[in-house]
This record gives sequence, C-alpha cells and structure tokens, in this order.
Amino acid sequence: MLTGTEIRDAKMNTVPQFCAEMPADILELLLAENEPCAVHPVAHIAPKPATDRYFIRCKDCLAINAHDVPRGFNWWHELPTKHFPDPMGWSSGSTYPICPCGGTLEDMGKVQRSRLVHQHEESVCDDRCTQARGPNCDCKCGGENHGSKRTIVITRDAGGIPQAEIPCNVENGRLYREAKESAWKRWYAKYSDVQNRKQEGWIRDFDFYLESERARGRYLELCAGRTTARTKKLNEFLR
Repeated sequence: MLTGTEIRDAKMNTVPQFCAEMPADILELLLAENEPCAVHPVAHIAPKPATDRYFIRCKDCLAINAHDVPRGFNWWHELPTKHFPDPMGWSSGSTYPICPCGGTLEDMGKVQRSRLVHQHEESVCDDRCTQARGPNCDCKCGGENHGSKRTIVITRDAGGIPQAEIPCNVENGRLYREAKESAWKRWYAKYSDVQNRKQEGWIRDFDFYLESERARGRYLELCAGRTTARTKKLNEFLR
C-alpha cells in the first residue's frame, strides 16, 4: 500500500508540463489529500439600488441643483411648499415647492443619456376607450384597447444637461421678485379698468384692451426668462 508521500510524488510525475512553472506552495495545495482547507466567509454585498438623477431650478434666484433619488420614488412631493395667491383674484392660487430664497422650484427634467427629459403616462388610445365598461368601440383602435386600461410612457426632450450646479442666491431672488411685483403694479394701474369693463361685457376702446393684452403677454414673457437680464427688463417695463 502506497503512503501519502508516494501518492503525492506519483501525482507530481503526472502533472502536465505547463504546471512545472507553478509555485511549489500553490501546487502542493492543489495536490494535497485529506488536508483541511480554511474557508473564509464572503461578506454579502447588497446591490446598489437603482437611482435616477433629476435637476431642479429656482425660478427666482435661478439656482440649479441635482437630486439622485430611488427609481420610482415620488420625490417632488417631499419638497417644502408654499401657497401663492392669484394676483388677479380669479382663483384661490397655487401651491409650489420653494427654494431657500423663497422662490418657486421647477423640475428641469430627468437625466437620460446626454439629455434631460420629461416623462408622463398617457392612455394608449383615449380614456373613454381604455376605461370603458360597455362593448361598443368607435375610436381609431378598432376595439384593440377597449376597456384594457393600458397606458404608455410619453418622453419629451427638455434640453441639455446643466454643466454645473448653481448655489442659491437670496439677493438675486429678492431683486427679481421686487422687479416682478413693481412691473405688475404698473400694468395693473394702467390696464385694470379696461380689463374689468371687458369682463362685464362690451367696451368701446377695444384697441386699448388689445394693448393691455399685448402688455400682459410681454410681462409674462419676461417673467418666464431664465437669465438675470430679466430683472433689468422688468424694471424698464411700462416706464
């Protein structure tokens, strides 16, 4: 009967030529018999959750920040909000997420490859078709989507990805809001009377009413600007 050493020597003699250059200590471990081998437990590494990157911008101070949030998490409603009354008094106003400067925030979009996109769900056909309970269908799908409740994700391009984040600037936000409020007061002082008479019915000076509508459109266009030059333009509005 062969001893363990004789068995090991016999194995060594049958090792292919490419193993001859293998370090002796590693080769001995591979050829050893009935010798315990230390087993080291491998630490379990939890998979990193999938995230999406969104960019948001303050409409007042024009600060830009990126947010990495878990995929599918409705993070927009977790931001602090503030209620803003309607300056015309035609509605109860609106509630928006706010920046530390006091301005409202807007969603610039989600990063998708090298662009920002906006996504939302829509019915594949029409809500009257996909949510229908009855059997009759007279829309373009020919009954394919009737009562199916199917939806699709609509993706719209929202521009390029910002090259850098811009910190909040409280002073810029304050100056913009002051210019915006002052410009609106000048419009209201000049055109509120003709606007009220138009709401009541027919007016004689219709051309003046059209002028007020063009001025209001210009005011809204200036407020929708996303550069600091808008503050100067608002200060010059109707002067």
